[in-house]
Amino acid sequence: MNCLITGLGISAISTGMYAVFTNKPEDKSNRQDEYITTFCIVFFVSLIIIYISSGNSKSLVIQGGGSTNPNLNNKPPF
Repeated sequence: MNCLITGLGISAISTGMYAVFTNKPEDKSNRQDEYITTFCIVFFVSLIIIYISSGNSKSLVIQGGGSTNPNLNNKPPF
């Protein structure tokens, strides 16, 4: 749930900044579809990155430096 809220916040801020920097007063076209597309792309990318990086880092490292089971093939290939 925390990843979703953080992703929504990042997407809203990024889309708002995009709207401010790309806004041209002489351009009267409706750019809502462009803003929605930008919001969705930023939301999904940030959600994936936050979800991957929010895991427990201890689970990524094997405690003890590997397998000490003598039944496994631990010989180098050469």
